Amino acid sequence: MDDMREDTAPEAKRFTLPLQFALAAVLVGVFLNLQHWPGGDIALITGLCAIVLLYPLRWAAKSPKRFLDHVKLTLALSWPISTAFNLFHLPNAWLPWLLSSMSFLIWLGMEGVGSFWTDDARAGSPSRLSIVIYALSFALVIGGTLFRIQHWPYGNFMIVTGLGFVALWFAVEFLFRKGKRGSAESDDQS
Repeated sequence: MDDMREDTAPEAKRFTLPLQFALAAVLVGVFLNLQHWPGGDIALITGLCAIVLLYPLRWAAKSPKRFLDHVKLTLALSWPISTAFNLFHLPNAWLPWLLSSMSFLIWLGMEGVGSFWTDDARAGSPSRLSIVIYALSFALVIGGTLFRIQHWPYGNFMIVTGLGFVALWFAVEFLFRKGKRGSAESDDQS
């Protein structure tokens, strides 16, 4: 029975940790640019280049490839290109933006963001606390960005608080749950 479970277990995703660091660099770059602090462009470009270099390697190593794998590759390439077009004020930035938006919506509808963070398909759904923290952080960051664009008060505070909740969400969802999953898997093996 254990041999059968090993044969049907999904193949581990490659470059997950480096891609997580690349995405973190992009988020730090966006935050630094929003605050008009130095180093934002460097962090943003570093993260975007890492995504463009690493994700095609992950895609090439996967077999067999499904439709959604091609959508994710399109998203992983068009989103950084769209961001670079906007960052450098290049013409026709709408085209890669449109492509990345369409592929993002297809990916979100078919799979969702949870698949990016875990290599284990049996990881289960997020806890209720995790969903609340994620929704709160999302609302604060989006609301804070809107406040910043409109030059209303408390925009910076909302963005920083929302990013703090993102860090809390990350800890709850990925650090604490991994420990619980690890102990549950060791209980299953004994």
